[in-house]
Amino acid sequence: MRLESSAFAAQQLIPPIYTCDGADHSPPLHWHDIPPETISLALICNDFGRLGYGGPCPPSGVHGYVFKLYALDTWLGLKPGASKVQVEQAMAGHILEQTELVGCYGRSRS
Repeated sequence: MRLESSAFAAQQLIPPIYTCDGADHSPPLHWHDIPPETISLALICNDFGRLGYGGPCPPSGVHGYVFKLYALDTWLGLKPGASKVQVEQAMAGHILEQTELVGCYGRSRS
């Protein structure tokens, strides 16, 4: 299973449009080679303790940001607004395969 973005390569810089310094858009993600027995997928990113995408916004220096994709053998059936912990608990024992994509972003000190 592979997770890629047309906006940045693995371990490379995430363009500013996908960060707090730009439009804070969610980057385009593409997955390939999903196991045939997959019922659902779950995607988890670094967060700010709120729902929805919040792009990289480090205080200074270069930081890594991890997008994790999970192929699951079930539908989680969680209600909208479920927390990361709730999603991880529901996924336990149902992960067929997982992969990740790490992008980097840095800001200079002001």
